[in-house]
This record gives sequence, structure tokens and C-alpha cells, in this order.
Amino acid sequence: MPSPNQQLGLEGQRVAQYFLEKKGYQVLTQNYAAQGGEIDLIAWDVTQNCFALVEVKTRRSLDFGYAEESITRNKVRFMNRAAARYFFKELKLPALPDYEIHAITVFKKEGSYKISHFKNVGIEWQ
Repeated sequence: MPSPNQQLGLEGQRVAQYFLEKKGYQVLTQNYAAQGGEIDLIAWDVTQNCFALVEVKTRRSLDFGYAEESITRNKVRFMNRAAARYFFKELKLPALPDYEIHAITVFKKEGSYKISHFKNVGIEWQ
């Protein structure tokens, strides 16, 4: 049985997925893990015609910061590794496609959600 924090994370991920789908993204997979990296959501951004690798952070307070602050050099490196495996192994693409790393913070307070979406975070490390 998931811990309360894990349950909060799963709930936030569902909210983030719904948010992205309402914005026109096509969510392709959830919780993709490979080669030491993990990607919460992989989606196709129809407006930019590229993939979005999404890190989701769910919070009840901002004591631990926003999602975009969790995108460190190492996180980008691990997400890039997992992305390469996903694109080559799962999608069987011949080359790396265009993609961006996004961060979504889902802030839950008293049954409602505040969502912050940050596009192309961590670009300085790509």
C-alpha cells in the first residue's frame, strides 16, 4: 500500500496528466524508468510538434520548493538517458527527436489544486 506521500504524488500526477490533456498534449506514457533515469510523464506537444518530458512535483506547501527547482544537472542527465532509451527502444525511432523538459508543480490545498507549468526547464544543462 502506498504511503501518504506516494498517494499524494500519484494524485498530483493524475492532475498533471489531465491538465496537459486539456491543453492538447497527448500523454504517451507514465513513470518511464530506464538506465538510472525516470520520467513522470512523456507527452506529445501538438502545438510545438515535439515531445515533452515532464517532471511532476506535488506539494501541500512550498516548503520544499517548486518543481522547476528540482531540475538539476543530474536530473536532466538521467532524464536524457531515459528519453534516449524510450525513443530508440520503445518507439523504435532512428534518431533522437526534438524534445523539451517540462516541470509541473501541483499544489494541493483543501481539495483544490493550483498548477504551475514550466516549459523547457534545465535547458542550460542540455
